[in-house]
Amino acid sequence: MKIMQSNLSEQGFRETSSNQIRLEAITKLLEECRQNKVDLLLLPAGALTASSEKNIRILVNNLDELASDHKTNIIGGIDLENCIKASNTKNSQDYDLRVKKGTLPFFGFSVGKNIENHSGRIWRQRHTTSYNSVFSEIIGGKCLKLKNIKIGVFMCGELFGSTVKEKIATDKPDLIVNIGHLNMNRVITSLRSAISRIPSLKRQPNPALHTHHLTNWKTTSLLGVSGNGESTSEKISPENMVRIKNFWAAYRINQI
Repeated sequence: MKIMQSNLSEQGFRETSSNQIRLEAITKLLEECRQNKVDLLLLPAGALTASSEKNIRILVNNLDELASDHKTNIIGGIDLENCIKASNTKNSQDYDLRVKKGTLPFFGFSVGKNIENHSGRIWRQRHTTSYNSVFSEIIGGKCLKLKNIKIGVFMCGELFGSTVKEKIATDKPDLIVNIGHLNMNRVITSLRSAISRIPSLKRQPNPALHTHHLTNWKTTSLLGVSGNGESTSEKISPENMVRIKNFWAAYRINQI
């Protein structure tokens, strides 16, 4: 199975006005997917921004049509506009309260004709840090299936806690992906930690991939970890980028 892993520019992050240019870039990525017979495109959390939860469903329907038109599948995320006040941080009481109530304004999605998702194609991020993971009353992790390959999906800070890892481990995935938001740190260490807790991944050559938004593509990489814990990350190549005005999307194609 071929998976296109992408990093997106932070330009227009969490702005509904940027959806059009982002959809144009996503369409160009899908064109590359079709040309290279890619089965799955990975997008970061917050790849698009919705004005309401109803609008999320509309955006996901649009993405589903795009995926079907290009004969591939997509996993990614959509955030609500003005979802967190600028003064708040990931460790703030506001985040912790939202985790307790199950109302974080960050949503994952999976679309395409071939991806199996029995618990719904839209879901909500469960927690944002290892600290507030203990407050979450949303049970379980997200595990999808494509071409008989089980894919465990983490959303951003879920990678840092133990609760989602433990549930995903019970599904015995062949691959895990973390769809991060913006300029995440400690990714390689956290992917290694996840592999150590999920025995089924240790048998795989390329079982852990990460995607997020970046400020500057020139000094960063597309991140991944092998089953034995070695980094499979690669520097972003200008040849593997799409550009719409000042917005860019970088990618690499992984064989799973």
